[in-house]
Amino acid sequence: MKREDQILIDLLADFVNGQSPGALPEVSLDALYQTACKHNVTGIVAELLHPFLENAEEPAVRKLQESHMATVFRSVLLEEEVKLFSARMEEEKIPYAFFKGYELRELYPVPELRTMGDVDVLVRDEDLARTAEVLCGLGYQKEEGGSAVWAFKKDNFSYEVHRRLAFGSYWNDVDYEGYFAAAFDRLTTGEGSRRYFTPEDRISEEKAYGLFYPGAGAVSGAPAGGLDKAVAARAAEPLEDEGGVQGDRSE
Repeated sequence: MKREDQILIDLLADFVNGQSPGALPEVSLDALYQTACKHNVTGIVAELLHPFLENAEEPAVRKLQESHMATVFRSVLLEEEVKLFSARMEEEKIPYAFFKGYELRELYPVPELRTMGDVDVLVRDEDLARTAEVLCGLGYQKEEGGSAVWAFKKDNFSYEVHRRLAFGSYWNDVDYEGYFAAAFDRLTTGEGSRRYFTPEDRISEEKAYGLFYPGAGAVSGAPAGGLDKAVAARAAEPLEDEGGVQGDRSE
């Protein structure tokens, strides 16, 4: 393993555990930046190394700083888009749940640093068309193709609306479609229309594999994929209070 790869893994571990690296790692910052780019975690690396790079003038430092600002800026814009979507879903009383990146970002020490290509939403079969109307009303356009997943795009933002967590056949011949057929009914409810996955659902091997990376065996070995699993596992770690009552870290 290259040194920059190991340093990146160490930094991501520090991030998940809410720790500081303690010192600037002895590694080429340019090589570390390039490696972080491959896994879309440059914002996290910049956040962790910021105390050590404030007065540095290397080109890689500037790239890290710019990447951090761009990551946070996009996250803020995305959050506003999601607020508009959620408000409309509440107005229409359409039950829905976020999953994959947007659901997991809430478990991150700094949610704004969890990058994602789109926002994944799970709805019931009978609410798919109504959800499409909500998104179109917000200026999104439906892209061609897809029966189980409808894609919508507006400018640099996109949604994928799912009526199934898994659909079709997968590389390991596991019947994910059947296993997750009633997944929506098992979600927990909140005050409004939004539904939530339990901490146990996030870390159960068979569920998490189909829930976040169905059929994508290579992804789980990547630092970013491992980071998602790490924050999900940490959120579900049992806590014991003075009275011996078990809890979790999801709140």
